[in-house]
Amino acid sequence: MNDEIVVKVQGLGKKFKLYNSPQDRLREWLSFGGVVKHSDFWAIKDISLEVKRGECLGIIGENGAGKSTLLKILTGALWPTTGSMKMKGRVLSLLELGTGFNVELTGKQNVFNSASLLGFPEDYINAERMSLIEEFADIGEFFDRPVRTYSSGMHVRLAFSMFMFMEPEIFIIDEALSVGDIFFSQKCFTRIREQMDNGVTFIFVSHDLNAVQNLSSRVILLNNGECIFQGKPEQAIERYSTKSSSNTSSASSATRLETEPTSVIKNDDQIARVAIESNSVLDGKHRHGHGGMEIVAARIVDSSNSDTLAVPLMEDLYFYFLIKAKKEIQNPLLGISFFDRMNNLVFGKNTLQLGISLPKLEAGEEIVHGIKVKMSLQPGQYTASFHCGEPDSSNINPNAGKVCDWHDSIGPINVTFDYSANRVPFNGIADLSMTIIE
Repeated sequence: MNDEIVVKVQGLGKKFKLYNSPQDRLREWLSFGGVVKHSDFWAIKDISLEVKRGECLGIIGENGAGKSTLLKILTGALWPTTGSMKMKGRVLSLLELGTGFNVELTGKQNVFNSASLLGFPEDYINAERMSLIEEFADIGEFFDRPVRTYSSGMHVRLAFSMFMFMEPEIFIIDEALSVGDIFFSQKCFTRIREQMDNGVTFIFVSHDLNAVQNLSSRVILLNNGECIFQGKPEQAIERYSTKSSSNTSSASSATRLETEPTSVIKNDDQIARVAIESNSVLDGKHRHGHGGMEIVAARIVDSSNSDTLAVPLMEDLYFYFLIKAKKEIQNPLLGISFFDRMNNLVFGKNTLQLGISLPKLEAGEEIVHGIKVKMSLQPGQYTASFHCGEPDSSNINPNAGKVCDWHDSIGPINVTFDYSANRVPFNGIADLSMTIIE
């Protein structure tokens, strides 16, 4: 982010005329101003702000606060009643699902059509760019099907992918990233961060306060059409949460997960091995590493040994791994990491950090090992990464090792909680150990 101002808004306001009936609107129009049958409603009033290049401005507020109206003015969909604004650079917006799409055209045809409507030259969408859009959207054969056959999630996948690879300078998003699964959300947030590093400016509206806090460099809080706070995300969210606390209840995320290694199961325990292989959660799609050792299969079960990807808050989840050595491994390492919807690492730990030494593996040897995790994470969806490796003496980080095999995007794992029946066990961003000093 640099200091160049690319969005400047001064005294922005939008007034709407409200009528009790269509007849009143007609009577007023026919009177040529002689009869007033409307009342004035200011959706936003006296909004002033500046956004720098590469910055992400978050906008929060309750329903009806004026967030969408402000974005529509910034995109040119509405004309302001008062004030002025200046936008420097190509502006693309993702406000409403399917906006601008011809439902009779395929996804690919709509990419060409949208590029043309946005003023791009005919050859802008070349084969390489189209391939990137198709790969990112990840809607399979639907990319060549009419958009009218799309779900809401497919709409936003196509729109976001298309705009991200059309090199916007200012990108305006209104709640669109709340649609779709966790895997696509993680890709989107990763891509947004990459684009911000490249100087793209984002203006972002969401009711997801975690997303706002993690993505935004600055946040404005709207209330009844007015900006009542502008500053750091944490301060804006605290003020918003305090204002809304009487109407809502939530639990904050905890990043102190308790991990406990289980006993090592012998290699000749064929029942355990078959159970892991036949119920493996690995798909092999998101995988990397230096080799030497691999995670052949992995299984996730609850305390009753039932395969599951859902667990109540603060209860245990068991992760079993079938590991095979390609060479002699003196000190094998095994670890688990969890990522939230914004693709933030919320927890990660390996056996080295646990102080656990796994037995040496000979070339060609297989072993089954398990890790128990108390899921003290904020209720919601997460993905997991499973990884194995060996210590790396060349790494200055004593907790790090050489990654032999790493599997990403496992899940989604759902942490559940019944707010109506239970007391929230903690608040804040971490489940820290706390004692009373007497």
